[in-house]
Amino acid sequence: MTPVKTSVIRVVYEAVLPAYYRFSALLEDVILKRISISEVDKAALLEITSCATTLKTLLEEYLEQAREYSATELHLPRREFEELLSMSKVLETSQRIPIINTGIWTH
Repeated sequence: MTPVKTSVIRVVYEAVLPAYYRFSALLEDVILKRISISEVDKAALLEITSCATTLKTLLEEYLEQAREYSATELHLPRREFEELLSMSKVLETSQRIPIINTGIWTH
């Protein structure tokens, strides 16, 4: 088990939200055909949005558990912690990938 402070989970969660909203909005525009993108870009966008959604959902669940038990630290299985780190890295990196000839990063 890997101990993780809830304050760290909160910081990561708050960092995930802007990317989650940007990718979700972009995907919605593609689905509603407001913008047209290549199949390769669409596949990348689907993958990244899935990662953002999964990460957001997991972090919300952790924060809810911490709130429910008034915990300041959660103990996550090592594999689960490693997957969280991996998804966080993917999401952070994906914000620099040009999709539809534009980056998703913030200034």
